[in-house]
Amino acid sequence: MNNNKINLSGYIIYIFSIIVLLTSFYFDVDGSGTPLSGDFRDTWPYVVKLKESFFFDPSPWTLHFPLHYFFLSRLNFIFSDPNDVRLIFCLISLITPYLFYLCLKTKYKNKNNNILFIISAIIFLTPSYIYSAIWANDNNLSYIFILLGVYFFLKYTEKFEQDSKLYISFFFLALACYSRQYYSVFYAFFLIFFLKKIDYKKYSSLLVYSALLALPGVYFLYKFPMLYSNLVFSGNIFNTIFTNVVSIFIYTLPILLINIFYGNFKMIKIKNILIYLVLSLFLFFIIFLMHDLNTMGQNGGIFFIASKLIFGNYLLFYIIFIINFTLILLIFNNKFDLFFLFSILIVISGIITLQKYFEPLFFIFFFLFSKSKFKDIFLDNKIASINLIIYHFLYYIIAISDVIYKFSFI
Repeated sequence: MNNNKINLSGYIIYIFSIIVLLTSFYFDVDGSGTPLSGDFRDTWPYVVKLKESFFFDPSPWTLHFPLHYFFLSRLNFIFSDPNDVRLIFCLISLITPYLFYLCLKTKYKNKNNNILFIISAIIFLTPSYIYSAIWANDNNLSYIFILLGVYFFLKYTEKFEQDSKLYISFFFLALACYSRQYYSVFYAFFLIFFLKKIDYKKYSSLLVYSALLALPGVYFLYKFPMLYSNLVFSGNIFNTIFTNVVSIFIYTLPILLINIFYGNFKMIKIKNILIYLVLSLFLFFIIFLMHDLNTMGQNGGIFFIASKLIFGNYLLFYIIFIINFTLILLIFNNKFDLFFLFSILIVISGIITLQKYFEPLFFIFFFLFSKSKFKDIFLDNKIASINLIIYHFLYYIIAISDVIYKFSFI
C-alpha cells in the first residue's frame, strides 16, 4: 500500500462530509436555542459599523476582539446580502479540516496519508464547526488561524531551523487570539514549550516579537476596557471543573470503546483504573462540597440537563464526572498531557460554557500534541478511524435533533 496516496475511502468520507455541511447550511441548522444564528443577528450591526471605521466600540454587540467581524465587513463590501456573506464564510470554513490534515501529515510522516485524511474529516462532523460555518461565527476563523500556527510550528520543530517559520507560527496564533481572547492561553503554551527548546537570544527575540504582536490588543483594551471588564465568568471554579470534565465525555468515551473493541487491553490495567477511580472519587467529594447548583443551570451542559430531565436529580451528571475523570487519567497518563488539558478546562470558565468551546480543540490536542497511546489505533487502523467518524456523525445527528430539549417540554 502506498502511504502517500489518498484512496477512494478518504475522498468518499470528505465528499459526504461536505454534503452534510452544505445541506445543513441550506436548512439553516443551529444549536439548541439558536445561539449561533442569534449571535450572527446580534453582531451584524457591528459588522456594518466596521465598514466605516475599525476602531469602533464593539461592546454593545460583542465582547470579542474585532478581527473576525472586520473580515466579515470586508466581505460585505463585495456581497451586500448577509446570507451571501454567510455562504462565502461557509465555503472558506472548508479549509479547516484540510489544514488539520496537513498538520497530521507533517506530524506523522510515516503514517498512511489516507488514514490521516479520514481522521481530519472528524472536524467536518463536529456540531460546533457546522453551526459556526453556517452562521459565520468567529469560532471557525479562530481555528483556521490556530491550525495555520500549528502547521508552521510543526514545520519549524522538525529541525529547529528556518526561524521564519517560528515567527509565522506565532503570527497566526496571535491572529487566533484577536478572534477570541481566550486562545491567549494556547499562545502561552507555545511560549512555554520553546523556553527550553531554543537558546536565550532567540527566545528573547521571540518574547519581543510577541510583545509587538500584543500591542494592538493592549491598545484596543485600553480604548475599550469593556471587552474585559464586562466579561462574565462562572464565579465558581468548581462549577467550571464539573461542567468541563463532563462535557468532554463525548470525546473520551469513543476513544476508549474503540480501543477496547480492537483489543488494546494492554493499556487498560485494572490496577491503574482502581487508582484513578479512587483519585476521581476523592476529587469529586471536594468539588461536590464546593460547587453551587444554583448557578450550574447556565453552564451545566447537556448531561446536567439530561440528568435532571430523566432522573429528576443530578445523579447521572455526577456519575459521568467520576467516570470521565477516571477516563482522562487513563487516556492521558502523562504529566504534560494533563497539564495542557486541565489548563484548557479551567481557562474556559464563562458563565455559560458551551460544547463548542471544545470542538475541535480536543481533537487538535489529542492527535497533534498528546502523548496518549490511545490514539495509535486511529493512526494505524483505517476501520477504527472510520468508526470514530461514524460516531461523531451520529453525535451530530443527535445534536441537531434537539432530543433532550424537546423531551423537556413533554
